[in-house]
Amino acid sequence: MVNKMNQLSIRFLVVGALVLGMLIPLVFVGGVADERQRYYAQAVDAIADSWGASRPLSAPCWWYPCYSTTRLNPMTVKSFNTTGASTG
Repeated sequence: MVNKMNQLSIRFLVVGALVLGMLIPLVFVGGVADERQRYYAQAVDAIADSWGASRPLSAPCWWYPCYSTTRLNPMTVKSFNTTGASTG
């Protein structure tokens, strides 16, 4: 009976030691995961700071030439654009 109690005690001690032994890598992995979450948060903040600043709102601007015709004399018609340069 004493021999079985000793075996049971030894088994509990071995299992307890294995559980404690496996907690050490678990703590290391948890530390790496926390560190990566911090790096992720820093990267998101850095990108938000560089790209997320306020931007001026503007729409596409279409430029098209605007021509007007002017009669210089009854026989000649000339076209001028709005900047005043002659087009012929």
